[in-house]
Amino acid sequence: MKTSSAWAMIIALLTVFTLSCGGGGGGGGSSSDSGGDTPLTLGHPRFVYSVNSTANTVSVYWLDATTGRLRLASIAATGPGTAPVSITVDPSNLYAYVANSGNGTVSQYTVGADGALTPMAPASVAAGNNPQSVTVD
Repeated sequence: MKTSSAWAMIIALLTVFTLSCGGGGGGGGSSSDSGGDTPLTLGHPRFVYSVNSTANTVSVYWLDATTGRLRLASIAATGPGTAPVSITVDPSNLYAYVANSGNGTVSQYTVGADGALTPMAPASVAAGNNPQSVTVD
């Protein structure tokens, strides 16, 4: 496989999931904030998640709802899952699940008020060969 094709495949497998989350208190900062430890939103924190297939991680970003800008908040490991390809968050915005095609598992997390992902016990469960996505209804 050519390097450009490999990169195209990796980019195609990255999934960005935007989640609107009420609660969590505090309400975030104003849209003029340039730093700090809270999401840059007015009223409701919003988060963007991106799976990083070759790093076996999920990047968590805070989304400024006014400007659309992202700010890296944290990075969660998918371990023991490998080669994550997609992420989904349940309708209550309390749990997130990552399909790991490398070892046929789904990583499972709780979603914190700040959008941070904390592994559940067990951190991953078997899903069969090469899972590509997870759906929660």
